[in-house]
Amino acid sequence: MASSLMHYAITDKILQLFPMHDGARLRFGAVLPDASVNKRKTHFRVYNEKLGIRLYDLESYRAQFGERMQKDDLYLGYYLHLIEDALYRKTLYDTFGWNPYTPESTARMHHDYTLLNRHFIQKYNIRDDLAVPENFPQEPIFAFEPFDAEGLLRSIHQNFVPAPADAPYFFTAAMADTYIEDAVRLCTAELDRFHSGKTLLSAEDFTWAPPENNKNF
Repeated sequence: MASSLMHYAITDKILQLFPMHDGARLRFGAVLPDASVNKRKTHFRVYNEKLGIRLYDLESYRAQFGERMQKDDLYLGYYLHLIEDALYRKTLYDTFGWNPYTPESTARMHHDYTLLNRHFIQKYNIRDDLAVPENFPQEPIFAFEPFDAEGLLRSIHQNFVPAPADAPYFFTAAMADTYIEDAVRLCTAELDRFHSGKTLLSAEDFTWAPPENNKNF
């Protein structure tokens, strides 16, 4: 999945291009799916037997929260997060050719994210100003999953701590910038479809070539 600061960068660029009711709620929703240990549930990931991979069930999210998306940017931001992660997984495997089964690959990839935080903050002018909405536990999305919003804030704050100047293991700034630009284009196109009542993206739009033993992914 994309890192929190990647989601921030994408969201802030979307806010420059698209008028929103409440940018603060959009930014909070855009990182909220990561505020839980139960990330398969919060990312609406379901295993597709035919394809042999887990996909992001965008249709299921819309069925539960589509009406909220129409009037509340928190729920729209959450939806865009799912699209961004679906695109990220497809890009990582199909475009960049990442192999998650090399030794310590996942931990080393996460270290790459840490190394890139300074790049994200400087290039995209990211601010450490996320705030939990007032009365968040009363939100309908909280009934779906009791998100640890304060833990999310602490985790994101750590991204602003200076990291060592190590060489990346795999994921580079150029890769991240390519993905962010692609995600902004995809999300703004989806917002156009959403506001004009056209057919929206589906889980199957993000199929990718799976590695072996992929049910954990």
